[in-house]
Amino acid sequence: MPSLEGVLPRKSPSRPLRPGAPTLEPQETIYRAKSTFVSEMWGALCGWITQFSLEDHVENFFKSYTEYDTLRSSKMTKESHEKTLSDAQRRLDGAKLAHEKLDGSMDKLQATLADVEKDLKALTSKKKKVTALINKYQEKLSKSQENVTITEGEIYTIEANNVMSNNEVERLAKLEGAVKKSRQEIINFKLFP
Repeated sequence: MPSLEGVLPRKSPSRPLRPGAPTLEPQETIYRAKSTFVSEMWGALCGWITQFSLEDHVENFFKSYTEYDTLRSSKMTKESHEKTLSDAQRRLDGAKLAHEKLDGSMDKLQATLADVEKDLKALTSKKKKVTALINKYQEKLSKSQENVTITEGEIYTIEANNVMSNNEVERLAKLEGAVKKSRQEIINFKLFP
């Protein structure tokens, strides 16, 4: 079979296919013929739709459906009514049970809150007492620290002083005796014999 790829398209004949028709390319001629056909078919379809009054049928359909939907939504069947009522009753029972549980829990929480408030008052009182004791002991601790500091200073002073030797201790004792004797002599001295 010969390949068609290498064959070049033929040029359209220069004379029209119909007498009196303008000279056009084949593709343009086909396009115009299709457009005309579609346009004629559309016109025929619109005329047929108008003739059989599709609008009336559609309008009747929507009226009937609206009536049906209104009646269906306003009136329940007996079965769906019972089912809906049963479901609502079950939800009500569940809600009442949950309410009772919550009410009981609320009472317990309020009792717990009252106990906590009592404990809080007791703890607040204890806190005040403990705070007062802490302040009192803080003052004592400060005084004690002051005494420790003073005593440490005294110890430092004592350690810094030179310790007397045995000879100095003997001499001090002799001088003390001499001071006492001189004092006694002054006391016993009579200005006017």
